[in-house]
Amino acid sequence: MKKLIWFSFVALFIMASCSKSERSDFGIYPDEIIKAGPESSQVIVVPPDKDGDGDDTEELRAAIDAAGPGTLIQLLEGEYHVGYLEVYGFHGVIAGAGSEKTLITMKTPIDQIAQIASNQSAGWWRLIGGDITISNIAFKTPDGFLSEEGGYDPNSGSDLFAMFLVNNYNDEYYHPEEQQKLIVKSCNFIGGTNTDTSKDVYWKTDHNTYIAIWVGMEYYWPKENLDYPLTKGDYMFKDCYFEHFLDGVEGFSLGELATMEVSKCKLNNCMWPLFFLANYNSNIYITENIFTNSQEYDIAIDDWDAGFLPNTIINPIRRCSYVITGNQFNKSTVSSIYLCDWGIGQEPVQGLPMMITVKGNQFNLSGSGIAVTAYNSQDAVIRNNTFSGTCDKGILIDGASQELYGAPIPLEVYANNVLVLGNNFNGLKATTASIVLGEKSSNCNVVGNGKDSVIDNGTDNKIVGMKPKTGGYHAGPTIRDNLRNFHGMRPH
Repeated sequence: MKKLIWFSFVALFIMASCSKSERSDFGIYPDEIIKAGPESSQVIVVPPDKDGDGDDTEELRAAIDAAGPGTLIQLLEGEYHVGYLEVYGFHGVIAGAGSEKTLITMKTPIDQIAQIASNQSAGWWRLIGGDITISNIAFKTPDGFLSEEGGYDPNSGSDLFAMFLVNNYNDEYYHPEEQQKLIVKSCNFIGGTNTDTSKDVYWKTDHNTYIAIWVGMEYYWPKENLDYPLTKGDYMFKDCYFEHFLDGVEGFSLGELATMEVSKCKLNNCMWPLFFLANYNSNIYITENIFTNSQEYDIAIDDWDAGFLPNTIINPIRRCSYVITGNQFNKSTVSSIYLCDWGIGQEPVQGLPMMITVKGNQFNLSGSGIAVTAYNSQDAVIRNNTFSGTCDKGILIDGASQELYGAPIPLEVYANNVLVLGNNFNGLKATTASIVLGEKSSNCNVVGNGKDSVIDNGTDNKIVGMKPKTGGYHAGPTIRDNLRNFHGMRPH
């Protein structure tokens, strides 16, 4: 009886400790405040192929150039063919008739070399600065090579870096003090297929475009005479569909004046549908998305910058916050959520540890992966998630000596003070255990329902209502080893 009372007391104490980590569950943009964009004072209608030349690039560019603040550029039902497009400081809306009615197909070839010569990564649309809303359009790259023969990026090969490149400034539009706002909603992004991988350098896959939307530093390599602060802005991607990319959306180098939300999106047949890297002091929300057919991870989050950011701009003000809630991972054969704090194992320390909340998600697993991997996590909260299907481990908490793609972590780091509470493993068949606390875990609090299995090889972990299970666990090598191409240390 005394033991039962003690268990109950510990459980109540741990649950009470959750309150300090509670925050808004479902994003930063309530539906009632999401509008079409800025107040429209002008409407410019751009019909598809008005002059019959099969190229709508100049017509769309002319409409953007002629648009005053708040202009609605209205696209009609039909297919548009648009080549390389730069949009600087635009304040307005680009809207179609619906993602199943208005299609914009890339007009090839894309001149990658010219973009690189301007210190820019190769992309299709470059959205820099401004207050932009894009809605009700499907974007597609055709199959095959997207660049001229011999006009490929020597680092990444024949594949295009990104459909959309987004940041509040770049070398051409140098207003780093400005904040950008971008809303992309009810849009489809479809990546093309290229079965000829002979000109691929690092990623020998059938993708011809790495990333659908890149948000972050917009340079090929930082120039010595320019100051490059972290990205500033509010970024929201809602009710969108992403198919056949390495990444659907990637956030890199977001700073203290940046928020980002990916919500109610469907991401299919991507290698890492959502990837977040080297973000500092910002708030990022990943809510109510559906993931299917991912090849390596559904969500990957790391704070490694690969030396790509000047050390002077990594100013630890507060912990970068990630809230991952209400998502659905369908028949996932891979590790659904991968988390790694790399910076706290460096000398000097790159930044504060990330603050992670994984709450209210549904994991429908199939195979030998891991639903949630938390390496070096500090004070993370993993609660009220539902796990079903088959996997090796439901939740893995441990320290790591290297990040996802091989960057070393020289200092010994423990996953510390992680809270695991209120999760439902009733429908899960885990080969190893529902929860594994590795040798480099410490002071973690775990509360189960009395039926869940746990392996605890850590230090001073507190476990209530779990079935202890014996068995060793040793972290193995990462799935890839030094494969992420950084254009000279550039992501992808």
